[in-house]
Amino acid sequence: ILVGALRPDYPRPASEPASSSPNVVVIVLDTLRADHLGAYGDTRGLSPGFDAIARQGTIFEDAYANAPWTVPSHASLFTGLPARAHGATTLHHRWLDDRFTTLAETLKQQGYATAMFSANRYLREANLQQGFDRYRPIGERFETLWIRHALEAIGWPAKWADHGAADGVEAVGEWFDRSGSAE
Repeated sequence: ILVGALRPDYPRPASEPASSSPNVVVIVLDTLRADHLGAYGDTRGLSPGFDAIARQGTIFEDAYANAPWTVPSHASLFTGLPARAHGATTLHHRWLDDRFTTLAETLKQQGYATAMFSANRYLREANLQQGFDRYRPIGERFETLWIRHALEAIGWPAKWADHGAADGVEAVGEWFDRSGSAE
């Protein structure tokens, strides 16, 4: 998923001073091992785009998921609470209750415009898009394609039928462009 939050003055005229509030982008790569990324020492060159972003940002050497699967882990990321506190932990209870304040809601209270773009259907099904001004599922159009399921059944990679990453980059670019316009 990609979560974006644009500071209240985005974009500002060149004559105005920069805001003390930075733009915020959170990129979540579900089920990816850090040791397969160049930024964390892998030398195979598998992640040039990620590594380029990492060179400009902050690398956390000791980051751990709060839970072993998507819903409680993301609910913890978005609320700052351990899984046992927010309760979205099992297959039978995988809904983040509205009473919890999310990162998106906190940023919105500070005047940020917020958006989430995700190819993970669990986020929508678990109310994890709560508080975002804009939520857009990515790659959803490929979920029901019979050809995708047929290719996966015979072991072909989904990349032959799924362009979710490219769709995500396009959607994020469009959102930034629209957010910077007079709309």
